[in-house]
Formats: sequence, structure tokens, C-alpha cells
Amino acid sequence: MKTFKKISFLTIGLAALLLASNGCKNKEDETPEIKKGDIHMHFKYTVNGQDLQIGQVYEINGTAVSFEFANFYLGKIVFHPEQGSHISLGDQYLLVTPDRHEHSTTQLDAGHYHKVEFIIGVDDKENDQTETDFTNRSPDDPLAMQNPSMHWGWNGGYKYIRIDGMTDTDADGTPDTPLGYHLGNFDMFDFIQNYSFDLHHEIVEGKNVIEFEFDLAKLFTGIDLSTQTDTHVFNDVELAKIFHANLGNAITLL
Repeated sequence: MKTFKKISFLTIGLAALLLASNGCKNKEDETPEIKKGDIHMHFKYTVNGQDLQIGQVYEINGTAVSFEFANFYLGKIVFHPEQGSHISLGDQYLLVTPDRHEHSTTQLDAGHYHKVEFIIGVDDKENDQTETDFTNRSPDDPLAMQNPSMHWGWNGGYKYIRIDGMTDTDADGTPDTPLGYHLGNFDMFDFIQNYSFDLHHEIVEGKNVIEFEFDLAKLFTGIDLSTQTDTHVFNDVELAKIFHANLGNAITLL
């Protein structure tokens, strides 16, 4: 009987030891849960630092101007974490407009990110499509047909940026002449450019908003809107080049 009790106690003791050992082992083997942050990109539209209101009259370089559309494509987004390789969002494109100025883009591991970069425009791969490719795109695809149009016709390619409104050409303070600046893809002119921003942002679990300012007045630095009222590139190539060169200063990280 004593021998049986000793064996029973020994068995119970060994079982408890094994359970404790397995418990420790399981805890050690557990992989810490990686927290994820939802990444939103928000573009604050302004004119000389004032919030943009469609149809409101502003003064840019001494000329009265109002805006109806201020749309652009953004793509090839890349995030650079402090540790590890960069994270590319591949072929994701955003159509940024005054009405659609915040976009959910992806999820990133929580941690410090020191840079974000993207292009303004649409790359050659997406521009090189058939009419069927274009017309068959899903309605919720930013690269599908839009109103107002962001495409010159399937063989003409996309408008990378479209700014439309009215401008004052007779100095009476009333914008009453159409204003139109449209840039796109042309074999002779490469208007695709990569823009890089020092982010230094701590991504946390939940929603994270990366904020930019898009100042329309800065788009027209060095441009007289009382006389230089439009470019669709070929009608005024030099004006298109000036306008494009201003893009880098018009978008800033907040």
C-alpha cells in the first residue's frame, strides 16, 4: 500500500512537472502579435494657405481666379520603414480630388517610417492599353472613365493632373475666361516624376492619417493667369513645363 502511494505521488508529481514544463515552453514558443496600422493619405487643398472652396474667387499673382476641378492621379506609393525593406503598394492608384481628398491605402506593421514616395501621374504600363481594357475597367477603379474626364481617349492616355476654373483677363476683378491646365503622357515630354517626403512618422495600431497640403497657388508660380490661361501641352509646351516644375513645391507634407 505504501509503495502504491509512493508511485501515485511520484506519477502526479511528474505529470505536474511536465505540464509546467510544457506551459513554459508554449509561452516561449509564442510569436508576439504584430500590430497593424491602417494607412490613410489625406490631401488638404488650399490656395495661398486658405482652404479651397470650389467657385470662390482667389487672387493668384495679382489675378482673380476661381476653381471648378483640381484632380490628379497618384501612384507607385512606397513606404520606407526604419528597419527592413521598403514596402511598395504596386499598381495601386489614387484619384485625388477636392471631394475625395482622403484615401485608405494599405496596412503597415506598427513602427517608425522615415520616408514615403509616389509619382503624380500614370505609368507607361497603365497608359499602354486597348480601348477594351479601358472601357472594361470597374466603375470603382480610379483608372476607369471619370466625370470630368481624366483621359484623352484610350489612345491618348491619362491626364495626370487636371485643373479647371475661370480667370480674369481684363482686370475687372471677375474671373470670366475659362482656365484649363491638363498634363499627360506624351512621347516627346516625360511628365512622370517621383516625389519623396521625409515622413518620420510612428505608425500605431488603428487608423493613421498621413497629411499633405496641396496649394493651388504654388502651382502657378511664375505664371500670369491673366494671359497664360491654358495648356493641354502641345498648344503651349513651355507653359506646361513651368506648371509641371511647380508640382514639387505645391505638395508638402504636414
